[in-house]
Amino acid sequence: MTANRILARAGVDCIVASGAEAGGHRGAFLRSPEECLVGTFALIPKIADQVRAPLIAAGGRERCRLMIW
Repeated sequence: MTANRILARAGVDCIVASGAEAGGHRGAFLRSPEECLVGTFALIPKIADQVRAPLIAAGGRERCRLMIW
């Protein structure tokens, strides 16, 4: 079971998702760090496909272009 599903089943209000480029901390603990090197903008759709909890994308905007949708 993924950490996202564990959190959703626990009834959290939202999930804050931080991709590998956020830096300075480890974003997941259920797998090795090497398996967790997914960028924020690739991570959000993967989590959204697994849970219905609201998602907050945090960290990892290394270029201003990524902030303009």
